[in-house]
Amino acid sequence: MPANGRRSAPWLALSVLALGLFMTLLDLTIVNVAIPSIVDDLRSSLDQILWVLNGYSLVYGSSPSPRRSVGWRRIRSS
Repeated sequence: MPANGRRSAPWLALSVLALGLFMTLLDLTIVNVAIPSIVDDLRSSLDQILWVLNGYSLVYGSSPSPRRSVGWRRIRSS
């Protein structure tokens, strides 16, 4: 057991990260499947929708990084 009395759980951490990755991929897959409906409903070109989708993917995919660093800071301070 580590000096601070906590047991390390590498498989739990890996499971949480894998679940987060799975949810991100699932969400982006749903949005990609919905592209034809979005194009028809908004009466926009495919290029415009792809710009929006790329921005959405970038923001959604990069948002776990700041949350992860905040989480590590909270764990280390306690």
